Formats: sequence, structure tokens, C-alpha cells
Amino acid sequence: MVSTGIAATDDCLAIFKKLQVGSNYHFIIYKIEDKKRIVVDCSSDSKDNDWDWDSFVDRVMETGEPRYAAVDFHFENHEGNEKTVLLFCCFGS
Repeated sequence: MVSTGIAATDDCLAIFKKLQVGSNYHFIIYKIEDKKRIVVDCSSDSKDNDWDWDSFVDRVMETGEPRYAAVDFHFENHEGNEKTVLLFCCFGS
């Protein structure tokens, strides 16, 4: 396994597991702090009904700095079935 020297905090891992297992969040945005660790920048609770993809992207881009995000993405496929996937997104400035 390759090590970058940048470690994720315990909080990052705990909140990601909550997203992965229970869909407790719409998204989690991460950032690299002090070039040493990955921390949670912000998140959106799954009870927030105002969430949409465009507002998520706007929130990420307004920082003007690189960000990483895990997104609980719901969509309807071409057959009309509702699907959910966990996306990992990278944003750079």
C-alpha cells in the first residue's frame, strides 16, 4: 500500500462509515489541513430536504481550494428504477 504521508482523522472515518452504512448524510466534503491530515470541511444531514447537486457543487467551489467529497447520490435509471450510488468526487481550483 502506498502512503502519501497524509492521514485521515478518526472523525473522517467515522462520518464516512455513517454515510456508507446508514445514509445519514447527503454529502461529506473533506479538505487537507496543514498538508498533514484529511479533515471534514462540512456535511449535509440527510434530513435536509433542500439538497441538490447544483447547491452541493456551488458549496464546494466557493472555497476556491481543492476539496474531496463523498456523495450519497440518488437517481432514476433508464428503466425508471430508483438507484443509489456512493460517489467520490475530487474538485480542484
